[in-house]
Amino acid sequence: MSKYVFNTTAKRSNLMRKIKSNNTTPELLLRKSLWTQGVRFRLNEKNLPATPAIVITKKIAIFVDGEFWHGYIWNEKKPKIQASRDYRINKIERNMLRDLTNNHL
Repeated sequence: MSKYVFNTTAKRSNLMRKIKSNNTTPELLLRKSLWTQGVRFRLNEKNLPATPAIVITKKIAIFVDGEFWHGYIWNEKKPKIQASRDYRINKIERNMLRDLTNNHL
């Protein structure tokens, strides 16, 4: 059971439900570009310490992180978060910490 309680409208819930984590536009564009250049890859390898979007010969991992949930320009954006503030700030800061760990593997 989550400790966060969300009072959201049905419209907001439907919008959030449509947000994808795989096969996003940036991922598809990157994959198409790699494929046309002859670079072959695997998607979302589960047997690695993290789950990168793209793995090339199991030596190169590519993470395609969204700006909002991974804290891009965090010092600027953090004060502007209003909806579900405690939850989102906590989630984004955990994502940023996880990203630092995953990027140094």
